Amino acid sequence: MNMTVVSQQGNFVNEVLTLQYYTVSFDAGDFPNHMAGTLQVTPDDGVSLASTPDEVKAAAQAKITKMIEAEATPAAN
Repeated sequence: MNMTVVSQQGNFVNEVLTLQYYTVSFDAGDFPNHMAGTLQVTPDDGVSLASTPDEVKAAAQAKITKMIEAEATPAAN
């Protein structure tokens, strides 16, 4: 999977810079099983302002994996 940490969004809260999210773009697989897009990785995903790009990519990959697994699991009726 190819991933790029595109940007970082932070805000000042009580005069302290606080992370809102990182934007990550990704591209994986080959046709017909190709998947590409962007997602936001937030502090809830275990990242912070001090996170390295590799840490952000690992959190993004974990988030993508969870989304794929949730999609593959049939909904309970």
